[in-house]
Amino acid sequence: MRSWPHTDPPVVLSEADSARIDAEPHRLYARAGRDMA
Repeated sequence: MRSWPHTDPPVVLSEADSARIDAEPHRLYARAGRDMA
């Protein structure tokens, strides 16, 4: 991999977008836990 040329990412997320995406699974896991209880 070190021999591969550097390329910029095709998409750059803002901090707010990244935080919102990270929060999505947490809500789903919490709901699944309640449903299973």
